[in-house]
Amino acid sequence: MLSGWRGKKGWRTSAAWACLLALVLPGMAGADNENRVLVDGVDFDSKEMLLTIHADVLDVKGLPVENLQPGDIEVQVAGKPLQLVPGSLELQTADKAQEPISVVVLLSSSRAYMNAGEAEKFSTFKEEIAGVVAFLQRLSGNDTVAVVSYNETTAHDLVYPFASDFKQAQQSVEGINPNAEVLEDPTNTGVAKKEAGLAPDFMLALTKAMGYFHDNVEKNAKVKSARRRYLVVMSDGKDKKNDKSKLTRAVTKLLESYSDTKIRIFTIGYSPDTEDYLSILQALSNGSGGVYTYISNRDGLTDISRTWDNIGRRLKKQYVITAKVAELPDWGERIQGKDEAN
Repeated sequence: MLSGWRGKKGWRTSAAWACLLALVLPGMAGADNENRVLVDGVDFDSKEMLLTIHADVLDVKGLPVENLQPGDIEVQVAGKPLQLVPGSLELQTADKAQEPISVVVLLSSSRAYMNAGEAEKFSTFKEEIAGVVAFLQRLSGNDTVAVVSYNETTAHDLVYPFASDFKQAQQSVEGINPNAEVLEDPTNTGVAKKEAGLAPDFMLALTKAMGYFHDNVEKNAKVKSARRRYLVVMSDGKDKKNDKSKLTRAVTKLLESYSDTKIRIFTIGYSPDTEDYLSILQALSNGSGGVYTYISNRDGLTDISRTWDNIGRRLKKQYVITAKVAELPDWGERIQGKDEAN
């Protein structure tokens, strides 16, 4: 099953058939098999005839299928097997291939997330922190990560700047101490405030996080060299603007502004109260080629940490598949022009 492909601009000789390329799992077929293969990126070296495919292989729960073997995969173009050099197909996970990723984590430390429940044993914020730590523990090698927090008093609290010291990043996340003003009961401040005025500025936080990512792609060599770039966001989607139609238009404009940076946005939507704004998060993921995960407040807070860890697994367990192409597909059309024949 083909979800999409993203090749390099310099890839011209195979562009005609790349968009029809797919991976199938003939060795894993069966009535109960609901595995999905999502092609994330394709590169082709015409001189070496070397094809490289980056793909997610996911089970019915959306988790990576592990321990795939070369015999489990078949490369097809337009529904027909691609002619490969026998024995040349190899595959390994992104972490084993040491393929780096760059990630910005944007988390909420708003009043809604801070409020504890169930006899003060849990709070959304505590579970969110545990989830981010689990996510960070999945990163390794040349991966780079930055962590940003936002709440009612700030839209861009840089908790950990882009770097690869993941233990330090974990410690920084665990040490987040939001401004005490966020935790105050507004009825005790002596200042009359409208509830809308107490809402965090989510879109501003998102814009600043994207801008920070973009700047580092331009200036930070390690961030720039990462083929895969992700913004991972957990939020209830609430914003001071309080107008879903305006927020939706703002999302579209934001994604268009940073389309060249190729940042995919994974979002976790969770709200302890109203879920009216979670659609904003879904629009972010859908518009950027990312993944939206909804957590119902009826399902329990323990799903939060597991969801963060699952995202980390998915990013690090993407397969890198390489193979030598024996023969390019023949569409029966005459190639004309020196550039096309090159």
